[in-house]
Amino acid sequence: MVQFTIVIGYRNRAIDRVQRAFDALAAQTYTHFKVLLVDYGSDAPQATAVQTLLANYPFANYIYSDTRGWFWNRAHALNTGIQQADGDVVLLYDIDLLVGPAYLAAISQLNYTQQFYTFSCFYLPEHYDVTAGDWVTTGVHYEQNYVGLCAVATAALQTIQGFDEYYMVWGAEDDDLYQRLTQHGFYRNTMGAADYLVFHQWHPVESPQKPSLWYLTMVQHLYNHTAATRTGPWGVKVPTSARICLPELQTATAAVTYTPPTNIFLTFNTFIADFFAAPNGVVQKVVFNISGSATAMPQRKWWQRNTITSAPTINMVDVVQFVQYFVGLHRTALADYYVQQQDGSLTFIYQKK
Repeated sequence: MVQFTIVIGYRNRAIDRVQRAFDALAAQTYTHFKVLLVDYGSDAPQATAVQTLLANYPFANYIYSDTRGWFWNRAHALNTGIQQADGDVVLLYDIDLLVGPAYLAAISQLNYTQQFYTFSCFYLPEHYDVTAGDWVTTGVHYEQNYVGLCAVATAALQTIQGFDEYYMVWGAEDDDLYQRLTQHGFYRNTMGAADYLVFHQWHPVESPQKPSLWYLTMVQHLYNHTAATRTGPWGVKVPTSARICLPELQTATAAVTYTPPTNIFLTFNTFIADFFAAPNGVVQKVVFNISGSATAMPQRKWWQRNTITSAPTINMVDVVQFVQYFVGLHRTALADYYVQQQDGSLTFIYQKK
């Protein structure tokens, strides 16, 4: 009898979406499973709401990792659950998923000795009413696509130390995991949604509209590192006591404000210089302010120096992507950090080791 541990990474999702996902799990005909929901730094009201909801499901276990203000890291969130998995097979799951009532019974018949399984799903459209009618039947009429749902032997995941936590924000962590499992002699099977009924609740697209520099850096990491097994700590649950940069602890820390200068090409240079000059062990608070900031004229050829052209601007997407890239590259130098986006500004609190 296969015992499943379903591991879900979560942050600030709507409570009705969570309830639908857990109701679908509660309806399973196969009951040899438990769920570990790792809350990766939800805000306090949402964390309380989801913890209260999960108390209604005997198979559910709630784990809070206080990563408020950190960039989303699905790899870290799922690893925190993998560390506590004690069943035969881990099912890496998404809170947006709904599975048919016979789903776990069907995948309990699969062979996990030297194989792992990834699953496609039916994508429910925006105006599909999941609360009305039989979504198990009507949902099969919609588009099938890949989803990051994977069933793999617990021992295999723990041998390779789960996901590579280098990946954060969005993308590539699944491909890296499958690559390293394959290097350890496991064969990947891709299963169709029609045979193993999986449905995805609609939400706005979260992937970037175009590749950011950090996304391309992660893709480069995917294809250039060769270690099948990682070393060092992984899946560490973050306690609040370790969060030295939480804003409520930093009310006395004076902020340094950076406003894009007249030379747009050098916009972030001052911050970078200040970061590397900052002392270790001291909390620093900076604000990137783009509301009403100066902008630069675009570069022109020598014969165009007297022409008038519109000036380019730095927007919040540029600031967010810069901070993502900077934190991604320099996480090992940071004891802690906190990022908060507001109207026209972004606050970045950090402490170097």
